[in-house]
Order: sequence, then C-alpha cells, then structure tokens
Amino acid sequence: MSIDCSLPFFKKHKGVKVDQHRVLIMRNNPINVLNILIKPTDACNLRCIYCYHADYQYGTEVMPIHVFKELLEKCVGLYKTVRIIWHGGEPLFVGKTFYEQVIQVEKKIEATTGICITNAIQTNGTLLTSEIYNFLKQEGFTFGFSYDGSTNEYTRGLTSKTETAFELLKNDKQKVSTIKVLLNDDLNNIIDVYKYYRDNGLNVRLNPIFHCELVDEKGLSYSLQEYCKAMLKLFEYYIHDSNCNIRVDPFESYFSIMCKGEAFHRICNHASCLGQFLCMNSKGDIYPCSRNFPEDFCLGNISKLNNISDVFESDAFKILVEKAVRRRRKCIDTCSLYKFCLGGCNHDAFMDGDIENNNFFSCLAFKAIFPVIRDYLENISCLEEIENRRIVRFWNAKKEMRELTNNIVDFGE
Repeated sequence: MSIDCSLPFFKKHKGVKVDQHRVLIMRNNPINVLNILIKPTDACNLRCIYCYHADYQYGTEVMPIHVFKELLEKCVGLYKTVRIIWHGGEPLFVGKTFYEQVIQVEKKIEATTGICITNAIQTNGTLLTSEIYNFLKQEGFTFGFSYDGSTNEYTRGLTSKTETAFELLKNDKQKVSTIKVLLNDDLNNIIDVYKYYRDNGLNVRLNPIFHCELVDEKGLSYSLQEYCKAMLKLFEYYIHDSNCNIRVDPFESYFSIMCKGEAFHRICNHASCLGQFLCMNSKGDIYPCSRNFPEDFCLGNISKLNNISDVFESDAFKILVEKAVRRRRKCIDTCSLYKFCLGGCNHDAFMDGDIENNNFFSCLAFKAIFPVIRDYLENISCLEEIENRRIVRFWNAKKEMRELTNNIVDFGE
C-alpha cells in the first residue's frame, strides 16, 4: 500500500523518501482519523513524586471553551473521526460544567458536519464523583486511571478517593484500566506489583519511569539492565499464572504486534505517530506529543491556523520529521526489529539526547524484551503449555482475526 503523499505534511520535506521508509504514517493507518490529546488545564490536585510537571509549573489556567470549539471546526473537512483524550494536569479539575459545554459543542458540530467525535479521559480518579461519572458515561466517555497500586499513597496520595472511583466502574460491570509508573523499589518486587493488580481485577500498563531532574534527584530511577531483568522475570511468572484475569501491558501490546507481524498505529510507542496524533494545551498551543517537548517543538496556536493541517507545514514539524527520518534510516540499516516498532518513540529518543538517536532507553528495552517473548511463543509446542488462559484466548482470537482479515486491531478490555 502506497502512502498518500498529497497530505500536507509530506510536502516540501527535502530528501525524505517517504514511500521507501514508511516513517510518517503506518501502512494501515486510517488517515481520516486524528487523535488529539487535550490538556484543559495544567492544574492538578496531586503532587506525584515522579511527575515531570514539577520541573516546570502546574499552572491554574483553564481552557476557554471557544478554544476547543475552534479546534474541532478546523478539523472539519479533513478527518471523518476525531478521537479526543482528555489529560492534564488533572482533567477533572475543570469540573462538570466544562464537560457539559464540551458535549454541547461536539453535538452541534457533529450534527452540522457529519464528523464523528469520541472522548476518553485519563484521570487520577480523585475528583470523579458519581454525578460526573454518570454524566460522562452517558455521553460515551471511556476512562483510564493513573494509579500506583500498593505504593499509591506514597507516590500519589488520596488513594481512597481513587479507589472509590474504581467502584463506580465496577458497579457498572466495567473493567478498570490503570497506568502504573515503575520505581526502583517496584523492580525488586515486580511479582508482588503484578499480583496486587491481578487480585484487585485492575488492568495495568507498567510504564518505566519518565526521567527528569526531579526523578534523578530523588534516586527513583534505575538502569536498563535492572528494568529488563524485572520485566522478563514478570513475563515468566505471568505466562504461567492460571489465575490471571487482567490485561497487562506492555506484554499484550507485544502479542498484538507479533500477531500482526509488524507495528501498527494503535500502539503509541511502537508506531509512527507523526500526522496521527497531536496535543493541545489550555492556551491552544499545539505540540506533536503530550509529553514535555520544549517550546521549540510548538507547532502553532489554534487561533492562528486556517485548519489543523497547517501544523504539519510548520518549521517545527518539518524539523521533527527530518530528524525522525534520519533515526529510522539508521534503524532500517541496523535492526531486524524495525518492522515491529518503526523506530520507536520520538520523545523517548529526544529525552535520551536527540531525536536522531536510535539507541535510547525504550528502544534498547524493546530489543532486549520483545525477542525473548516472541521466541517463547513461537517455539512452544502447543498453547497448552501456557497456563495463563487469558493469553491463550487472546492469542487464538488474534490469529483467527489475522487469518480472516489480515488487519488486526488492538482490542483490550
């Protein structure tokens, strides 16, 4: 499948052979879909001990609703679907009234233009009352929670309020999905970390810690070798855990990639997100990612754009693309795993020195962990050797879908 080089961000990129490298858009990317992470405020009611925002400012500004309206209006005619992820800061800090206004704007634009808008929210859960939950659920929002399990009170605080929010979903027979940041002490107790989420029926994505000045000062970080050793130890336990009833990432993301046979757009840090994903802050400034890219990578302000595709013509975006292409060219030449990750995450590379760097932490971790898991699953004589029946069901469903459609999507609870 060739890439549509008429798209705005393919124009005027000197020396970039996009069809050859497939680095800007995945081959199976629905190019009529745009994912936008919106930070309605940088304000937050928690002070997580590892939060990169502490290196900057939490802020108090709340996004005016006209900024959000302008964003959607400038997507009309370019995309059939806009997927919005509400983030922060703490996205519920802005209150129910803000989201009532959001829904009013969305419904009016959907009714008059035919565009489809979906909403997800990533929250610490401490401000999710039954009233807000019922309203957002009724309007089709999906929920994700930041929650550190048994260490949550130490790392984040207000644990009882977060767990009360979990009960709102559980009472509706919904699975609760969480993100946990792994600290150095967690690696020494990685099996217990997993068991906590399993025993409480919580899906979990285990993320390595995001390095920043605060994290290093507090001694919360760890080496690549320590991280990989812990994750492989967990995989060995997890694959044989007959009591597993939860989704655990990055493992299930890896399974999806293996079944697909290559990376694909639904897995953020194992795909080329450029052109598919944007972030807008409360002031209307647009960035390529929700993480802390510096001002140099601001792609523009929504108020100054004719339409959203203008950001892909910005000098900042062109520089980002050129650097990402150079990194991926090195990957193509040197790494047999390239098709499974497409060069990995631009931000991770940036935080380890430069976007052109192709030996950064998450890249090296993927190289160490993914082949072990792939080889294990490919070399077992039969699936009966896997005691974790959830994995067997997942694996069979993925393989069947691949055989029927050759177009796997990442489905998790």
